[in-house]
Amino acid sequence: MKILMVTPSWPSELHRIRSLNLLEAFNQLGYQVYLFSLLVHPEERKFVEPVKKMVEGYFLFEYPFSRGIKRVWQNLPFWPFYPWEYLFLKDGKIKQKVAEFAQKVQPDFLYIKRLRSLAFAGQLLNYYPTLLDTTDAMSLFYKNYQQVAGWKEKPIGWHEYWGYRRLEKQIEDNYPNLTWVAASRRDGQYLQEKVGVERVWVWPNVVELRREKQRKKASRKKKLRVVMSGLMNKAINYRPALEVVERIWPQVYHRLPQAELIVAGPNPVAALKKKDGWKGVRVVGYLLDLNVFLSQASLYLAWGTTPAGSRNKILQAAAAGLPIVACEDILKGLKIEKGTIVVVKTVDEAADRVVELLSNPREQEFLRQRGLKWVRKNYSLNSLKRRIKENLEGQNEGK
Repeated sequence: MKILMVTPSWPSELHRIRSLNLLEAFNQLGYQVYLFSLLVHPEERKFVEPVKKMVEGYFLFEYPFSRGIKRVWQNLPFWPFYPWEYLFLKDGKIKQKVAEFAQKVQPDFLYIKRLRSLAFAGQLLNYYPTLLDTTDAMSLFYKNYQQVAGWKEKPIGWHEYWGYRRLEKQIEDNYPNLTWVAASRRDGQYLQEKVGVERVWVWPNVVELRREKQRKKASRKKKLRVVMSGLMNKAINYRPALEVVERIWPQVYHRLPQAELIVAGPNPVAALKKKDGWKGVRVVGYLLDLNVFLSQASLYLAWGTTPAGSRNKILQAAAAGLPIVACEDILKGLKIEKGTIVVVKTVDEAADRVVELLSNPREQEFLRQRGLKWVRKNYSLNSLKRRIKENLEGQNEGK
C-alpha cells in the first residue's frame, strides 16, 4: 500500500512526534510512505536526515515564517471566514508542488496532518481517498485555549475558534467520503456531536519504548532534575510553564536548592528566557532529542488547564521511565490507571509532591515501573499498528 503523508512541518521527536510515530508505524506495517512537508523554521533542518531514511521519497518545501506572514496579509479578505493558521499556509506555489508530487506518487491513500494543511492540499481530496488527521478537534482546542489566553490573546483565540468551527463543518459537508482521524475518543466524540462528522477513527498518541534502554544506561549519579516541555511560543504551553517557574518551583527550590528545572521547547517567549539561570531553572530551545534530558531526569511535570498538546508529552515521559506529576485538567482523554501518575489539583500540592518524589527514590522507581507497564498496555506502537491495519486495510477491501 502506498501512502502520501502531507504535514505542515517536518516530523521530529520533540514537537512533531505524532507524525514521526505514525511514519514509524506505516513503515513497520510494510507500507510505502512518501512525505511532503514544509520547513518553516531553519532550526528544524537538523531533524531532516533521520526521517529521510524512513520514506521512499520526499519533498521538502522551504517556507520561511516571513513568507507565511505575507500570505496572511494577501489573504486578508478571507479573514472573517478562516483561521489565521489556515491563511498562513494558503500559498499557490505549495499547492502546485504538492499536486505535482501527488501525481508523481499516485498514492492509494492520502494522509493529511492537521486541518490547516488543507490550505495548500485541500484540492487533493477530490482525487484520492483521504485520512484527515485533525489530532485535536481544533474548535474544541481553541475553546479550551481561552482558559489560558491573556486579554490580548483572547480575540485571536475566539477568531480561530469560529474559523475552525466553520472550516470543520465545511469540510464534512463538501467531502462526505473523507475519513477523520482524532487522537482521543473525547475529540472524536466532539467531532461527531458538534460538527456532525459521520466517520472518525481514533488513533491514540503512542510512544516507542526503545528509549527505555537509553534510560537504563544513564548515570544514576544525576542531579535532582525535573523536566517540562512543549512549544514555548504558544500560550497553551508557555503560560503554564511560567506558572510553574514563578509559583511552584520557588517552593521546591527553597526546600531542595540542589534541584534543577528544565523547560524544554522551541522558541521560548521572552518572559521565559528571562528566567533562565534563576533558582535552578534552565530554559532550552530546539533539541535534536528530548530523550537526552528525559533519560537523565528524576521526574516529569505536566501542568496546564487543557489536555491539548500534553498527551504526547506525558506518554513520552512515561516511556522514558519517568515518574509524572500532573494536574488533573490535562489528563482528559488518557486512560489513566490508578497509581500510574501523581495527580494534583493546586500549586501547593504540586510543589509538595515534587519535593516528596525527589526525596524518595523508592517511590520514583515504583511509579517508573507502573508508568512503563501502563504505556506498554495502552499506548505502544504495536497497539497503534493493529488499529491502523484494521482501519486502513478494512477500508481498502471495501472499495
